[in-house]
Amino acid sequence: MNAMMTFERLIHLAETGSFDMMLDELLRPGRRLPLPVRLRLTSPEEAPLCALALAIRHVTELTHRPTPQARLLLAALCERVDEARGRAVNGPCTSAALSPGLAAVVLRGLLALQDQVDTLPGDRNPLSAHERDLLSSTIDEQCHTLYLARMAAQGWRSPGLIGDALDSAIVLWQLGDRPDLGDLVRLPELTMALRRRDVREAPGVRALLQVARACTSVAA
Repeated sequence: MNAMMTFERLIHLAETGSFDMMLDELLRPGRRLPLPVRLRLTSPEEAPLCALALAIRHVTELTHRPTPQARLLLAALCERVDEARGRAVNGPCTSAALSPGLAAVVLRGLLALQDQVDTLPGDRNPLSAHERDLLSSTIDEQCHTLYLARMAAQGWRSPGLIGDALDSAIVLWQLGDRPDLGDLVRLPELTMALRRRDVREAPGVRALLQVARACTSVAA
């Protein structure tokens, strides 16, 4: 993440809907996402979700407790998740609101905020009861999306993957430093699956795994 990105700049970009610019400024210089990953995560409908989730994570990396900026970003992100849920419900088939890869990005941002909340006594938690419920329910929804994707991959005889190869690489990039997720992600199985040649050669996967190695202690 770009440590020079100010909170005021983040909020300005969020309020003006400049999500592509937000993504460009948040991602560490020299660590641009591989094109297939960027295309997967930054369609007009998905770019706001990706940018807002990364923004929440950025804010929490620079603070010790939930800030007003994090609360604004949380509200904006959950509103976008709700819109995505509506599109999924009204679409031609029943599906999760977000792709597994995007769900992992959203989950990682929300977990960073939840970690801050968990360190505070209840009477010192600046989040309202509604915000806490929103945070918890949105985390649960993304966890469910990843669980269903992992189970579906088993049915496709692709054990260990979560979604397709690119989704799985995104999951490792975002959640590879969260061994506490345990059975949800199953990092050892995911890492092993991503070592398969046919998986690693999928467009964007090898390059993203290099980014993941730089961001986590997981040896992909």
